[in-house]
Order: sequence, then structure tokens, then C-alpha cells
Amino acid sequence: MLNHECIKNALHWRYAAKQFDSEQKIAEEKIYQLMKMANLTATSMGLQPFRVLWIKNPRNLKDLGNATFYQKQISTCSDLIVLAARTDLDEDFVKEMIQLMEEERGLQKGDLQDYEQTCIKFLKGLKNSNELQHWVDKQIYIVLGTLLTACALMQIDSCPMEGFKKHDLDEILNLEKKNLRSVLLLPVGIRTEKDFLLHEKKVRIPLDKMLIELN
Repeated sequence: MLNHECIKNALHWRYAAKQFDSEQKIAEEKIYQLMKMANLTATSMGLQPFRVLWIKNPRNLKDLGNATFYQKQISTCSDLIVLAARTDLDEDFVKEMIQLMEEERGLQKGDLQDYEQTCIKFLKGLKNSNELQHWVDKQIYIVLGTLLTACALMQIDSCPMEGFKKHDLDEILNLEKKNLRSVLLLPVGIRTEKDFLLHEKKVRIPLDKMLIELN
């Protein structure tokens, strides 16, 4: 049974891999299970304003290197996960999600009408596209946190990445036509002895200095 010690040990085991063993491939079933965990991630109002792209062989994308500054995580990973924001967050998007909620919970159509209007009002209340993008990006970082923990528990090595040319990657993956824009990358794979960080000690601020207890 999973307990706090298992989680702690898994998080201690993980590190941001800078290079993977390019000769080893993660089983598709494990990645699929990882995708299920991403799907269960908490998001604001349960709206899930994102999509997860699973690139099964990133080395097949010739232009990916330039868009990611030729970082070894990309050239050696088994699979590449792209966390992308939806760019079509309008009333139809909300109504689609509310309809799904009603159907999945066995409710009548219109039972969540008040909640639907609350969500629509919230999105409209974001003053401009930058604020809306910022809100969506925060949801995607929650997804990233879930994936990093899930990877650790499944002993899948990973490395969260913000440093890439988002516009170039979007063009390569044709994301604009999918009403998406890339936000984060998560290459996953199997660690290698060639990685200079592999045996480095994990360094964290001592808990008694990080934690502030308030009564």
C-alpha cells in the first residue's frame, strides 16, 4: 500500500535528468498510465483548459532540436510530453464542459446552469488575453506537478522544461490549427550514467527553515 514513506522515497529518487539512455524505451502502457494521471489533475473549477500531447518518438521530428536549443533531454528521451494551453476558451468551451459534468454525474440538462454562468462570468472577468493566458498557464503547472510526482512513483525519469522556442515548436506541431499553444515540455526516459547530475546530492532548504508554522 502506498504511504507517505513511499512518496517521500520516490521524490528523493527523482531528479531533473539532463540526459537519458537513448537506447532504452519506456513501455507505452506506462506512458498511457501517466496520461491517465495527468487527466485526473486538479484544475480551477474543473475546467481542464489544456491538452496533453504525447510524442512517442521525438527524434523523428527533424526541427525539434533547433526549437529546443539542441538540449540533450530532447535528443535522448524516450517520449516527449507537451503541455499545451487551449486558446479557444469561450462560452462554448464552458458549455461543453458543463454538459460533460451533467452527463457524467447523471444530472438533468440545465441542473448546473448557475455554475455554468459562474464559469462564463469568471472567464469574461479576466480583463485581457494576457490575464487569461496567465490563468491557463497556472493550471498547466498544476498538471506538471502531478506528472512529476507520478513519474517519480513509477520510476520514470523526467525533466520539466520551460526553455524552448514556443512559437517554433507550435509551428512544428501545427498547434495553432488545433487551438493550442505550448507552455511546458516534459521529456521522459531512463536515466544514464552519462548524466553529470545522476550522482549529485539532492539539495533542499532545510525543512525547519522552509516551513513557517502559524498558530
